[in-house]
Amino acid sequence: MKQIQKIKESKINSFPLKLSNFDSFATCPYLQIKDDSKILDEIRNSLNSISKENSASTYTPHVTLGLYNKIYEISDVFKDISLASFNDIEFDVNEIVFAQYETKDVQGPYKVLHRICLE
Repeated sequence: MKQIQKIKESKINSFPLKLSNFDSFATCPYLQIKDDSKILDEIRNSLNSISKENSASTYTPHVTLGLYNKIYEISDVFKDISLASFNDIEFDVNEIVFAQYETKDVQGPYKVLHRICLE
């Protein structure tokens, strides 16, 4: 796979990310991911040089916390989210995982295709 080879050739070292504040998409709440070193952007740009994304929206690095179980007023969601806060949690990324899932089944299982350990 060309993407795997591109990542291996890039010789990316492990790098820090931070879990940050709560936020929300229309369908789910999430935790923001801060990437002060912009390595995620570099990885995405590198992979996009091989195969363009088919996503129409801008990518937001995040950790999904679940899906909403009903329709909520977005203003209420943001009001509640603004009340919650915590200190950033820094962690190191030491591998990149290529995985796939059926996009029509958002809660379905995903399959790990390949792992690349970072130095």
